[in-house]
Amino acid sequence: MRNKSIFIPILNAMKYLIATVLLMSFLACKKKETTPQQDPNYVFNVHKDQILKYVNEARVKGCDCGDSIMPPVSVVVWNDTLAKTAFLHSDNMNKNNFFSHTDPAGNKPGDRLHAQGYDWASYAENISVGEFSDSAVVADWLSNSGNCKNIMTAEYKYIGAGMQTFYWTLLLTSHK
Repeated sequence: MRNKSIFIPILNAMKYLIATVLLMSFLACKKKETTPQQDPNYVFNVHKDQILKYVNEARVKGCDCGDSIMPPVSVVVWNDTLAKTAFLHSDNMNKNNFFSHTDPAGNKPGDRLHAQGYDWASYAENISVGEFSDSAVVADWLSNSGNCKNIMTAEYKYIGAGMQTFYWTLLLTSHK
């Protein structure tokens, strides 16, 4: 009996140690999940460098947009105001369960851009739902004739994108 009583405190200490290690492992995993949020290129739930890469690759090569062959055009640059506006529209579509360029209040992309203080000369908006990555959503837009033409329009010089729960929005603009 005496030998068993020696092992009980050791077993209890081991249980405590194992529970502590498991908890620390769990917390370490949780910390890793938030790492993309700390990446300065990860904004409004998209990786801006990746979106720019995929869009600009298509623009510099030219693109078959289904019913039109679009020639190569100059690259676009990222704009955080466009990205915020895009994210807010994606968030609105997600929260209010709609999929449209016109929100339930009747606001169109130009209205949303003005509300954010963005002065545009022209704009286009691409939306998508259900894609799981930056590369997949750009591929989806390039496979749709209208969205592809928006991406390939030489007039547009700036883009921003945002995603919320698989609702994606891409804004392309030129300044006044």
